[in-house]
Amino acid sequence: MAKEGEPGSSNPYRLINYSISDLLNLVRTAGAEKILLEVGYTPILFVKGQKMEFDGPGVTTEAMEEFLHNVTSTRQIRSLRKNGSIEFVLVYGQHQILVDFVEAFDVYRVSLTPIATIWHKPKQ
Repeated sequence: MAKEGEPGSSNPYRLINYSISDLLNLVRTAGAEKILLEVGYTPILFVKGQKMEFDGPGVTTEAMEEFLHNVTSTRQIRSLRKNGSIEFVLVYGQHQILVDFVEAFDVYRVSLTPIATIWHKPKQ
């Protein structure tokens, strides 16, 4: 994973912000199995077992906090602050996504993994 600002491979996938709908659309478009966002690093898609960086706004603490508040309950946020991590299934429309937040030891990241049984892959 490259630090922000370091040169990386060019990629056709780009996001304007990190809303759950935009991230799910990116997963569907790219045929990705997972997305990883970590503060201070380039966002990563996992496609066919390979890591692939994608363009988007900087993954800042503020962006991560906004995303956290959009997909979690107050109880889940309290649990994250107390335990350093939370994992849950987010139901968004007809999609189910395994969400894993970590905020410990100077690491702040989230991974989103669509649950494959209901996810439709794009036609190739």
